[in-house]
Amino acid sequence: MHKIQYTLKPDCIEENERLVRAVFAELHRLKPTGLRYACLREKDAAGFLHLVSLGSGAAMRMNDVAAFRMFAASIDERCVVLPSRAELQLIDAYDFSELR
Repeated sequence: MHKIQYTLKPDCIEENERLVRAVFAELHRLKPTGLRYACLREKDAAGFLHLVSLGSGAAMRMNDVAAFRMFAASIDERCVVLPSRAELQLIDAYDFSELR
């Protein structure tokens, strides 16, 4: 699983959310197997966190999603703190279904 974290310019939050929602709309339409993806925003702030997990049988990568390529194309222009990426190792989890 990978974590991508960044902070937006305040005037870019709405545009970023629109672009992220377009990514999810395309993912819901395509229904790629083996891909798990979540985006979270700091409440009342400009910090965003994306979690991406590709299972061994994943048929797609995020760059295969046209809406994601559009989102990523201008991310640097929207940020005050550029995206950083880290690989995460799950220790344990309990009922994360409320993320939806």
